[in-house]
Amino acid sequence: RLIREINTGLYAFDAGFLYSSLSRLTRENRQKEYYLTDLVQMAREKRLPVAVHFHSRSEEVLGINDRAELARSAQVLRLRINKDWMQKGITIIDPLTTYIEGSVRIGPDTVIGPFTSLRGKTRVGSRCEIQSHAVIEDSTLKDEVIIPPFSWIKNQVLK
Repeated sequence: RLIREINTGLYAFDAGFLYSSLSRLTRENRQKEYYLTDLVQMAREKRLPVAVHFHSRSEEVLGINDRAELARSAQVLRLRINKDWMQKGITIIDPLTTYIEGSVRIGPDTVIGPFTSLRGKTRVGSRCEIQSHAVIEDSTLKDEVIIPPFSWIKNQVLK
């Protein structure tokens, strides 16, 4: 419990060393699994340089072993996407309840209400207002479109 480090499972190896060493991995352990961590010991035995990288933002390298951890990682990603849009001039009333997929594009000065979901290839113009509880998927909103609360829009072009 005193160790405050985790193994994220991210490795960078010299390709020659990696390919020549993979065949030496065994499943001689309680779980009967191959462990990439064994490669670190093999590198040390060959006196190759081994280094640790401390990541400054631990939320970016969280492990996902169950549904609760999956939800936490999804929240981290969702908040990062929303923060990026807000820094680009989009007003998101409640970033904790707003879902914007990475494929969505939004024009400046748009306002997005709480409990809104923008999905797929959605394109939102400038100065739009998407009110609460709206779901918009694979649609295009031209500039200055107002979407009322509780709207469900799919495969539409709105002017």
